Amino acid sequence: MATAYMDPNLNNAFLAGAKSRLSAGGSDRTMAGSVDRVLKVLHYFETNTEHSFWSSNIRYGDATDVRGIIQKILDINKVRWTSCFGLQLSNSQSRDQVHWLHPDMGVSHIREKYEQARPNEEWRYELRIRYLPKGFVQQFTEDKPTLNYFYHQVKNDYMTQFGDQLEQDVALKLGCLEIRRFFKEMRGNALDKKSNYELLEKDVGLRRFFPKDLLDSVKH
Repeated sequence: MATAYMDPNLNNAFLAGAKSRLSAGGSDRTMAGSVDRVLKVLHYFETNTEHSFWSSNIRYGDATDVRGIIQKILDINKVRWTSCFGLQLSNSQSRDQVHWLHPDMGVSHIREKYEQARPNEEWRYELRIRYLPKGFVQQFTEDKPTLNYFYHQVKNDYMTQFGDQLEQDVALKLGCLEIRRFFKEMRGNALDKKSNYELLEKDVGLRRFFPKDLLDSVKH
């Protein structure tokens, strides 16, 4: 079976010539007899843990492409708007090393290319909403998994990239709104009690609701 790969440096440019499609039957596109490996993919499907631990370990084989990895995760979470998603590869030690991976790229090829240049543990694969359809607010309202995903992706970008740029009172108000969203059944005055506040800090963690810079400034 002929297989073509796009040079990651070309980002989203299409390959000259079409790649032969694997027949349907297995969203991970793994050929019989190939060796299974595991790819850790960070995502924004909410769990009870801190966001830094939201991830899926996806098995793949020699013929698995990026499209297969994305589809596997979205199928598990019953997402309808699959065309909005893309897989991003970034390096934790270099902000210049950020690549959107073409859906037809082979996972084995990607790992071989990048992990030869930099250590494996530096690379992170992240499933992100990359494209917004026209009228996406209405469209996502009819697809709750995608709507929630978009919310948490934007929230994470705010917390990690822009939180330190906001005035503290604004960041505090946004954090309180997020606490109310997270604890839908909580009474409005529940956190007036110090014991409830300490329980929140211990069991859930304030980093889930407030930017690191805000918390550090309060501690000091």
